Amino acid sequence: MPVRKRVQKNTVEGQLITAKSVRDRLQPVSALTDVEMTHFDRVVSSREADTWSPHDLSIATQLAKTLRRFEELQTQLDSDGLTLVNERGTTQAHPLLSASMTMSNTIQALSRTLGLSASQRAITGEHQAGRNKAEQAARKVLERAAADDLLA
Repeated sequence: MPVRKRVQKNTVEGQLITAKSVRDRLQPVSALTDVEMTHFDRVVSSREADTWSPHDLSIATQLAKTLRRFEELQTQLDSDGLTLVNERGTTQAHPLLSASMTMSNTIQALSRTLGLSASQRAITGEHQAGRNKAEQAARKVLERAAADDLLA
């Protein structure tokens, strides 16, 4: 398997590559609603842009859809309550409660697969944390520049 060569972020070349990768918005592999696209953007911005493979983007797209469904399910549970009374007057757990737990486990599994869990972020070490911070800083600078009327 070929090893991907990393460019140091503190060089001019590294800063140019970072600025380009931040400017180029990663795209999902299938159509997403506005809410799903918000989730997708949050997911892909949590890692360096150039670390996302096509397979990772596919998983991130699925994660965004699952997060939207989970929100809808939670809204329904908030509306109905965690328990229901059946036709015999017995209180029972809402059927969506188990679906909620299953969906929560799916979200965690997809996040782990993408390396987004807290333990995996800690494993990447100080070098990766620094690379992620450099990219986030570049993203903020480009967002501020895009909002500045004087630069338009």
